[in-house]
Amino acid sequence: EKRGKRVDIGKNLIHDQERCVLCRRCVRFLRDITQTQELGVFERGNHTEVNIYEGRPVNNHYSGNLAQLCPVGAITDRDFRFKTRNWFLESGDSICPFCSRGCAITIDYHKGFARFPVAKRVYRINARKNSKVNSFWICDVGRYGYEYINLERQKTLSGPDKNRDYSWEEILSDYSKRLNRQRFSNRTANITIICNSWMTNEELFLVRKIFQGDLPNSRIQLLDPPDEKGDNFLLTPERVPNRRGAVELGFETNPLDMETLKEETDLLIVFGTYLLEHSNRSELEAVLGSVEQSILFTPYPHELNELFDMVLPAALIPESEGSLTNVDGLVQPFEKVLEPPGESRAVWRILRDLGKSLNIHFPYYKGLDSVETIRTELGKEISFFRK
Repeated sequence: EKRGKRVDIGKNLIHDQERCVLCRRCVRFLRDITQTQELGVFERGNHTEVNIYEGRPVNNHYSGNLAQLCPVGAITDRDFRFKTRNWFLESGDSICPFCSRGCAITIDYHKGFARFPVAKRVYRINARKNSKVNSFWICDVGRYGYEYINLERQKTLSGPDKNRDYSWEEILSDYSKRLNRQRFSNRTANITIICNSWMTNEELFLVRKIFQGDLPNSRIQLLDPPDEKGDNFLLTPERVPNRRGAVELGFETNPLDMETLKEETDLLIVFGTYLLEHSNRSELEAVLGSVEQSILFTPYPHELNELFDMVLPAALIPESEGSLTNVDGLVQPFEKVLEPPGESRAVWRILRDLGKSLNIHFPYYKGLDSVETIRTELGKEISFFRK
């Protein structure tokens, strides 16, 4: 009997009723897990079908899980449908960065073909089982937010002379000399670092070691987006993955005073793009015009990047390795899934090399040859991070 081939059951889902074997997994998920009950089993006998209740499409925050749990591909994901073949994709395990829950995910990506470019780098995010955090599920924010990996990227280093290319060795040498000048003149209090909770435990630990240990009295500001509305299941109000880790490392979120920043800063170091995207342009231009040197760690190009003296291309979470601490205090290590593009490097590697270039505790930083080594040092100093 002919059934619906392309039934729209929600903003993210298409139902192929010809494939459906009436297992009722989707119905039970919406009844028992999300408790929204948009799907039901209708008619009887040979006419039985799964469909939505009239006027109630599947538009809850966890709708994408239906495409993943359907055993026969009857429910398909509108975002992934006909984009590429499953067998062309490779997968890697990672952690969702879109809130502080730290859900386990797999990233499905396409390396491309030798003679034909592909439209995207990452095509799909799926939930991965973690009984301590997210069971088998993820929210739609994490599932469909992967385009941040496919955006245009900052792939090259930029230095004071915008008309020539720089190597990492040149940049780190210049950077460390400038920091040492502040140290020798007892002006480390005029170094301001703006970091964020998208950074890993290891990266924040190195920020603390360099800018509170080697260069004491430097001012460190944690700048995160304001909390949003969470739900009673997985999505938390904190839309950053490592707020708890930052707090355990002693970082605090305080409002950023641009006037104080302008008056009391000689050397400004910014991690990430949040400051650029959410500041008043004229205020930011005034700050960058008043400081002696400004340095930006960023994954993305931005119209304001050119205002910084140095721009260092930074890797994203899926392009690096490290650990994140979720809202419940669970420290979760993760491995690199993707290669960073161009000259991009993991932030922990940049900071480790900076520590070596400062030549204050060279043997210590030389010994930090992996995130595991850094994590061990972190555990020695802060008991919360001990295994």
